[in-house]
Amino acid sequence: MIHLRKYSITLLLGFLFSSFQNIDQETTDFYGSLKQYDICGLWNQDKIIVEDGNETYDRPEPLGYFGDDYYRFYIHFISVIQNKDNPYQYFVYGKTRLKKNICAFQGTITVTESKLFRDSDAPGFKQGYIMARFDFYEDSGQKGSGKLYGTCLTNFIIDKDNKLRYDALMAVADGFSNNAFKGRWQAYQSKENKKCNWGDFRIPESEKLDGGAGAFMPSKEYIQNGWENYEKVMTGASESPEAKKAIEIENQKWWK
Repeated sequence: MIHLRKYSITLLLGFLFSSFQNIDQETTDFYGSLKQYDICGLWNQDKIIVEDGNETYDRPEPLGYFGDDYYRFYIHFISVIQNKDNPYQYFVYGKTRLKKNICAFQGTITVTESKLFRDSDAPGFKQGYIMARFDFYEDSGQKGSGKLYGTCLTNFIIDKDNKLRYDALMAVADGFSNNAFKGRWQAYQSKENKKCNWGDFRIPESEKLDGGAGAFMPSKEYIQNGWENYEKVMTGASESPEAKKAIEIENQKWWK
C-alpha cells in the first residue's frame, strides 16, 4: 500500500543477480532443508519486517510490465498454499490486470534451487535465496486470457528463532528488491507471446522503462502506457489534492 510518505525503498535486484552469477560468491546448499518450511508468506504477506525486527512496512503491490512497450501490468496473489504431497510446490490463486482487463488465474510455483550465503548483512540472521519456476493459467473463459510462465528469484532470511521470512534487512536502503519474476505470457487463442515481468519495488530487466535512481520511476517515453497515476504519486506534492487522489487510486483493491 502506498502512503503519503514516499518510499525511498528500492531493490538491489541487479546486484543480487550479478552476485548469484559470480563464482566467488560463497554459498551453501539449502534445498534439502527448505522442505521443513512453509514459505507461502514470502509471496503474499501484507507486512515486511525490516532491520532488527522492530519496524514493519506495508508491502506495496508488485510493479510489472507487459510487452516491448512496457505497458503497466498488475498481479495480485490472493492465496498461496503449500502442496502437502510436494513441499517444494505451492498452489497460487490470484488475478492479473492489463489496462482494464482483469483475469483470474490458478497455477503453481515450484522451487528448483535454494542456497544460503555464508556472509550476512546483519548479525544474527542467515540470508539466502530460492529460484523457482512458475506456471499460471488465466481463466480461459475470460477475455484476453492466456498462460504465464517463467522463473522467480526470492530472497529470505532465517532469524534467531529459526523462522524463515521475507528478506527486508536492507529495505530502508536504496537498491532494495525482492520477488523478481521474469516470464512470458502466451494467449490461448492467438498464441501471441509477450514478455511479462514483475517484482517488489522494482522490475527485473526493465532498464528502458525504469529511469529512477533510488526508486522505480517510469521513463517519460513510457508513462502514457499505464504509468500516469504512478508518476503522480511519485512526483506530486504529497499533500496536494492531485497526489492524494493518485494515492487513493494506487491503493484500490482492484482484485476484489
